[in-house]
Amino acid sequence: MYPIVAALLACMGGPAEVPLPSQEPAPVFDPPAVVVYIVVDQLPLSLWDPVEPHVTAGFKRFTGEAGFSATAHYAHAVTYTGPGHATLSTGASPSVHGIVSNGWIENGEKVYCCAGVDKLNAEPLSDRVHDAGGLVASISLKDRGAIMLGGNHPDALIYFDKSSGSFTGPDWAKADIVGVLTSEWDCQLPDELLAACPDSQAFEPKDAWGSDSFPHPPIGAENAAFFPYHPASGSVITDIAIKAIDELSLGGDDKPDLLTVSYSQTDYVGHMFGPKSREAMDAILVLDRDLGRLFTHLDAKVGEGNWTAVLSADHGAAPGDSRRVDQQIFMKTAQDAYATAGFAGELRFIEPTIYLPEDVVADPIKRTAAAKAIVDGMADYDGVAGVWAWREPGGFPADTPHRQSYLESVDNVRSGDLFVMVEEGVLFTWRGDATGTSHGTPYDY
Repeated sequence: MYPIVAALLACMGGPAEVPLPSQEPAPVFDPPAVVVYIVVDQLPLSLWDPVEPHVTAGFKRFTGEAGFSATAHYAHAVTYTGPGHATLSTGASPSVHGIVSNGWIENGEKVYCCAGVDKLNAEPLSDRVHDAGGLVASISLKDRGAIMLGGNHPDALIYFDKSSGSFTGPDWAKADIVGVLTSEWDCQLPDELLAACPDSQAFEPKDAWGSDSFPHPPIGAENAAFFPYHPASGSVITDIAIKAIDELSLGGDDKPDLLTVSYSQTDYVGHMFGPKSREAMDAILVLDRDLGRLFTHLDAKVGEGNWTAVLSADHGAAPGDSRRVDQQIFMKTAQDAYATAGFAGELRFIEPTIYLPEDVVADPIKRTAAAKAIVDGMADYDGVAGVWAWREPGGFPADTPHRQSYLESVDNVRSGDLFVMVEEGVLFTWRGDATGTSHGTPYDY
């Protein structure tokens, strides 16, 4: 179990089932009235380090040696939003909780990780809180941010539904987003950060607003699906979290309650502009002020000393100037190697695994031969660290870098037959796009 979840269980008055890495039993504290579990979706240290000296509000409560670790790593390699939130929810790796990516193929059909919380194969922290009589409120811009952390019995499950352009959940969560959609996004960075980071860098695209530099014009009320790309969407999430505290009377009895808040706007901004952009830094400073508002409200409503907050990121991000490998060309090469070896059928790829056709998988001899043909045909592919037939004997050789993190990332039912990882400083791209950033690797960034 990850230490962050073990410590939360202990903090809420119940000992963790698995001790911390020191092998000492997890301490048991007098539980606070409310535990606030905050996830910043995409927060690499390359973004945090330059911004940290300029935080003055919410983040400031976490800084200092007693409150911040710059050496935290996930045990799993597939650092996507779904697996990351599932790990923060359960304390387990994807090989245990089963959320191997944001989606996978099962019984021949593509499955979205949040088709239901029942996709989690491990117990979420929120279910433990519910069973102990506490309330659970889970809020995010992304469905997978809210669902993974909210568990099976949330008292309020709230996320932004792009298809409807509105928030799910109770009536008090129906936020008005028009103000954000019709507002200009101007840069508020201090001079020191402006000097350290030029605007309109090569890896920054024309955004949803048609601009690659500040100020970004209003998105427009007709473009509600782009709401999460504005940093002020996180301010709306904060407003809803404050409402949840009041409407549910969190902390109102002797049973510890859980409020989970996953801020996804940082991921949308990061994907578009990269972590070393003025936009990404500005979004963090906006979030700093929002966290300050949330914590000030908790002090007033629940009482100073009666609540506890913990904050983590679900993943980081690669540099915006990372080299790119075209996913379509890569998969065509794999398909050609497969066909040249005499096999029929279409390969399917959902990062980080390739799925063989079902009829080939059903025949162990064919599966082994087909997998070997692809591995051999993809050997030394430029920009790719390796393609491994991980189900086969010796699938991940003992000397494979990051081998254990790969094993922590695969599930016997949900993962494909071949595991693929790009090299450090490389990203898969689609149709040759070379802007923004992504994640999903075991590397330090």
